[in-house]
Amino acid sequence: MISGCLKPIVRNNQFYTLLGILMDTLFTQIISILLRSILARNHQSQNTHYLHMNNILIINDYSAGVKSAIAYALSLAKKMQANLLIWNTSRNTEAQAKVLANAKSKAVNETAEKPFSVNSFLMHEGIAPEQYHTGNLPSINVIEENYLTRQGIVNLVNQHKIKLVIKGVAANQPIDQLVDLQMQTVLSKTYCPVILVPQHFNKPSIQNMVYMADARFSQYEILFQLKRIAEANNAQLTLANIAADGIPQMENNYANEFFKNTIQRHVPCKQMSLNHIRERDVKKVTDVMINVIKTDLLIMSFRRYHFAELTSKSRANVEPTHLDIPLMLYPF
Repeated sequence: MISGCLKPIVRNNQFYTLLGILMDTLFTQIISILLRSILARNHQSQNTHYLHMNNILIINDYSAGVKSAIAYALSLAKKMQANLLIWNTSRNTEAQAKVLANAKSKAVNETAEKPFSVNSFLMHEGIAPEQYHTGNLPSINVIEENYLTRQGIVNLVNQHKIKLVIKGVAANQPIDQLVDLQMQTVLSKTYCPVILVPQHFNKPSIQNMVYMADARFSQYEILFQLKRIAEANNAQLTLANIAADGIPQMENNYANEFFKNTIQRHVPCKQMSLNHIRERDVKKVTDVMINVIKTDLLIMSFRRYHFAELTSKSRANVEPTHLDIPLMLYPF
């Protein structure tokens, strides 16, 4: 009698297990169809806002990392055939006081470097002022501005049709403090990506780029622009496929098929490959990408799961606590 009662229960458990598997498969297929539709529509779109990196803005607030940022931007602009706009802003009173105090005590403070001349720095790079607008080099324009406001950044990005903002960050800057108010404004109020270059980073060219995203939600515009950067630098581009929180993992064969038939179909790139990662700990994956795979440019979306996990304050003491390589953030 008891065994007879258990049989329907067992059958019900098997039914619900099978139903769960079918629902997961159906959900994955629906996501695949939707993404194919989005990519196809974007592929036909005439909007090329993200595709051509024509104008690059460097914010020079005389803070740590600005020299590395200018050198990085100069190298990238040459390869991308882009124009450079350097925005010199006044150092605030607090930062000026730190520099004066360090000068008197002969101390070294990496978060407040001594002021320097952009023209002198470019001269050191072999570019004289009279060469700023020659055909052999990126066109370089310098803007002097007394005060940097959040609305001023937005206006300048829109007015000059800026497609990329580059800014330096201090050495050992805590990972949860990488994006300051200025860069938050750019990422929140414009469609312009940002590259944050750490102080002392001096690698001459990009060789190994990693775009960390859930492949099912990867952005066509991002992939197409990253393709252009990879081709201009003769660099490898890896799509690090990490499932977003609460989304089922992709099965290996399906992930590879999706990459080949959906992503590569719309964004063909010989230098792009898929790294299907089952580990969901973004910090752990980032550590491996930097120290084992030797990534030299990490790309994420500012408002997505992966960046939120990387900069989570609750895990601020978990390695890596800071980034030693440039971080590129897209506003979507």
